[in-house]
Amino acid sequence: RGDEFHRPKERNQTRVADWTRAGNIVQHLNAQVTEITNDSATIRNHRTEAVTTVPVDTVFLMIGHRMPHGFLQRIGVKMHGQMDALRAAWIIGFALLTYGFCCLKFKQTLFPFGPQDPLGWMHGALQVDLGFRTVDAAFFGTCIYALLVLVFGLRCIIKYPSWTQRKRYLSLITFQLVFLFGIPEILAPLVIDRPWKFYAIAVPWPLSIWSLIDAPGWAGGSTKAAIGWLGVGAFTSFVAVPLYVRKHGQRFCSYMCGCGGLAETLGDFWRHLAPRGRDAKQAESMGRIILLLAIPVTLLILNDAWSFFATEAFANTTAFAQHWYGLMVDFWLASVIGVALYPYLGNRAWCRFFCPLRAYMEEISRRFSRIAIKADERCIGCGECTRHCQMGIPVQTFAQKQVDLSNRNSACIQCGICVDVCPMHVLEIDMSANLPIADIPMHQPPRAPWEA
Repeated sequence: RGDEFHRPKERNQTRVADWTRAGNIVQHLNAQVTEITNDSATIRNHRTEAVTTVPVDTVFLMIGHRMPHGFLQRIGVKMHGQMDALRAAWIIGFALLTYGFCCLKFKQTLFPFGPQDPLGWMHGALQVDLGFRTVDAAFFGTCIYALLVLVFGLRCIIKYPSWTQRKRYLSLITFQLVFLFGIPEILAPLVIDRPWKFYAIAVPWPLSIWSLIDAPGWAGGSTKAAIGWLGVGAFTSFVAVPLYVRKHGQRFCSYMCGCGGLAETLGDFWRHLAPRGRDAKQAESMGRIILLLAIPVTLLILNDAWSFFATEAFANTTAFAQHWYGLMVDFWLASVIGVALYPYLGNRAWCRFFCPLRAYMEEISRRFSRIAIKADERCIGCGECTRHCQMGIPVQTFAQKQVDLSNRNSACIQCGICVDVCPMHVLEIDMSANLPIADIPMHQPPRAPWEA
């Protein structure tokens, strides 16, 4: 029915092309059989509307199938992920719980957590003096976050017992407990006045625009200290990240990232719900838009911090940009929506569609990365690799065509789950792949079987 055979392996496509050129077979592309008689078949071309009648000896009826959803529902068979009242209630409840948790952790006063609102008292109730410091909901939220990564990370280690996955989940757990909780929340407060600055090392710009911002006078800081923290943030974002991406692609998302830590552990329950197809692929460009927004917001705050241009217009613009970027990107997209959509759109809605850091790493990886997932000729088309891909990549199509899967043709974060779930051990991660400029156009991935 289409204009090419897109499913067969390359060697089979080559054979068909050779036989066609030799005149051994005749291809009717963009066509459909409209009538079959005892000794002939009528074929209509979709594009030209031309009708051709050919003689037949044998007819193979390979018409595929369509799932009888209505019939299955009538006899009481429920499909996995089917929306019903119970599932809708669970999704809404999970979203409300996520919203409440984020309001407290980010100290937001949105309804019903405002001063005169029903839960307005909770912000004050969660302030506790520990002796060496006073903690609030942000501290307890970080504790709960780290505990979730630990508990569900251990579950995933049991679920995916290969050494690669054990190493990956141990990396996520360690990074969360040490660099995103232990050092900034427990140890650093004993040493410096602004312990949150240690996040500049673990949460690079543009995932956190504050990783690249400091100023003399903040909390009594000196110019030398401010320049030092600026240097740390700049080195992490513009030197360490590109060097890491060169060798490991976008593995930061699946090995070290705080957002990815929750997505890979708690979110593992819903990895199979990732949206697929061309529309979902095109929606990934939203992350690049947020990356472009992060640049002027960062520059405006830096200007305000160092008073390069101290005018009322700049001050008002900075306040506006800082407030709305923080509210819409950091709070709503990264925290509330990104996690609340786990049971509906899978565990990587934020990372895949909105995260500016992943968009930044993807632009670097497309040009310099050497990591790729390769496949041999033994693919049986079971679809397990595609089903388990949390980034919605049609991995099976790449495997069947034996096309290298890299960041030059996909949003792969190199988690390696597709390698582990393949029953034929077809896939492997190549850390030094010799990749061409582009295997497949970035925004035109190979058609998945369901798009035929």
